[in-house]
Amino acid sequence: MRTSIKIGLLFFYFFLVSFTSESTTLILDKDEIYPVLPKSLYYIDQSNKVTIQDVLNNKIKFQNGNSSSDTLDFGYINKPIWIKCDVLNRNTNYKWFLNISPIQFNYVHVYINHKDSLIKKQFLRYKSFSHREFRSRNILFSLPLKINKSTLFIKVHVVGNTTISLNIRNGRNVEQYLKNDLMFIGGFAGLVLVLIVYNLFFLILFHDKTYLFYILYIFSNLLVWFAIGDITYQYLWPGNFELHLVSILVFSATTLLFLLFFSSQFLRIKQNSLKLYYYFFGLKILTGVQILLILFFSFSTFTMITGNILNAMVILSVLVSGYYIYFCGYKPARFFIIAWTFYATLLIGFNLYMFVFLPWSFLSGNE
Repeated sequence: MRTSIKIGLLFFYFFLVSFTSESTTLILDKDEIYPVLPKSLYYIDQSNKVTIQDVLNNKIKFQNGNSSSDTLDFGYINKPIWIKCDVLNRNTNYKWFLNISPIQFNYVHVYINHKDSLIKKQFLRYKSFSHREFRSRNILFSLPLKINKSTLFIKVHVVGNTTISLNIRNGRNVEQYLKNDLMFIGGFAGLVLVLIVYNLFFLILFHDKTYLFYILYIFSNLLVWFAIGDITYQYLWPGNFELHLVSILVFSATTLLFLLFFSSQFLRIKQNSLKLYYYFFGLKILTGVQILLILFFSFSTFTMITGNILNAMVILSVLVSGYYIYFCGYKPARFFIIAWTFYATLLIGFNLYMFVFLPWSFLSGNE
């Protein structure tokens, strides 16, 4: 019990660290940080043909950002977005950096008016980390800001439910931000490693396959979140973006497969419901077919759609099966129900957000 409490507190600590480091800025005064987006303007490029010269020559009409939030929420979009913001700099003693989140943008172009010239910086997600100004999964640019006011023009593109947050940070703040990011990654990986070692001990002790499938499930789940966060792209196969995209789908499918094996074993489905056992067997076959489709068709709209459908089927099937087995009289299923109901709710909420059924919020955007 004490060990579980310590692990829980450790995870809670890294959880807090990761989000408390997400402050937002625009007006720069020494180390202080202020909201950026209430002063931002945006334009959605429906034609996909707007250039920086069109922007500078006022050929487009910017709209006001949401004045009540520091995050712009566009819903589902697959067009480039232009953002204009004026940075008021009252301190030249610091180097300033622009931080844009989240990290899933296909590309980001930043244009800065500086000394009667236009400086362009860019982030291309499909390029290797050696092409980035900072070798980090986070989107960071150094800013040569003038005293008083500098104007930034930012062009971003992503396909999906899009939210944009901008932050201006000083050098010390950036260093701490990157350290906190690594701390969270290390803390999360360390937690999973503790769980793996813990269950490996019981696997050796009791020779119960439930522990084996649970180990494979949480390890595969770790790979999914690391792939989504571009961590595997940075450290395992840098520069191979196509393989990175394929790995996200493959890791997701293997996670579903190990979840089905673990659920079947933990709930003793074969002993408690033969029909449910054959249903789970069919889901395992479908998951195996999905892995083959990914390997054959690579990352495509087709494999994304089939993957999302399978994901929804497995999550709901496992959740409903837990309750069904419990009401069939298998009392240990209550532990499965408690854990999986909470986790499945987070997964369903995140998927509803990704498909624009839920608006952006702290919970839906960070599940």
